[in-house]
Amino acid sequence: MLDFKGVESIGQAFADEIFRVFANAHRGIELIELHANPEVQRMIHRARAAK
Repeated sequence: MLDFKGVESIGQAFADEIFRVFANAHRGIELIELHANPEVQRMIHRARAAK
């Protein structure tokens, strides 16, 4: 679980590294984000869509 409480934004490179690169390399691990605001959610969605 990744808790984004208090995080206002994340960069594209961070989102890509965690939610695309890491996720693809570790398919047995489920990444769950908590408390992500709409801006953070958009970056996560973009990274996941780039698979």
